[in-house]
Amino acid sequence: MEMFEQLEKLKSKKEALEKSMPEAKGSEPGETALPTKATNDLAQYLKGLLNEWHLANSDTVHFDKETGDFVIDGKHRISNGKGYRAITHAAATLALMKFCEERRQDHPGFVLLDSPLLAYEEPDNEEDDLTGTDVNKRFFDCLNSWKSRQIIIFENRKSIPAEYAEGEQIVHFTKNETGRYGFFPT
Repeated sequence: MEMFEQLEKLKSKKEALEKSMPEAKGSEPGETALPTKATNDLAQYLKGLLNEWHLANSDTVHFDKETGDFVIDGKHRISNGKGYRAITHAAATLALMKFCEERRQDHPGFVLLDSPLLAYEEPDNEEDDLTGTDVNKRFFDCLNSWKSRQIIIFENRKSIPAEYAEGEQIVHFTKNETGRYGFFPT
C-alpha cells in the first residue's frame, strides 16, 4: 500500500512540476524547457567534482542546451576520447545525485557506474590517458566520504588504487568456475 501511495504522490508532484514549467518553443508536445538556473547549478556541482578529482582541463563547465550535454573547458564532452568521456559521465551522474540530495529532490539514492576510470586501461590518445595521475585515488577518496549514498562501481583492477583494492565491500568477478564468476550468479 505504501508503494501505491508513494506512486500517487510522485504522479502528483510530476503533474505540478509539468504545469509550472514553461513550454519550450519549437519542441515536441509534452516536452518542457530545461531551467537555466538548474542546469547552471548542476554544471557547478560537476565542476566541483572534477576539480576535487584533479582532472586536468576542467576549469570551466557549463551545460549546452542544444546538444544536451556539458561543455568542459570550452570543449564538448562528447568530443573527447572514451576514457575522458567515461570519467566525466561518472562525474555528471554523481553530480546529479548530489544536486538532488542537497536540494531534497527525488533520486533513487544509488548509482551504478561501469568503468568510470577507463582512461587508465584503454586511453584513446595522450589527452585521454590518466596513467601517472592520481585521479583514480581522488575519485575513490571522494566517494568514500559519501556515507548516505550507495554507489556500485564496475572497474578493472589496474584502475583501482591499492588502498581500495581489498575489503568487505569489494567483490572480484573472476569469469572462472572458482570465485564469483560475474555480477549475476551462474
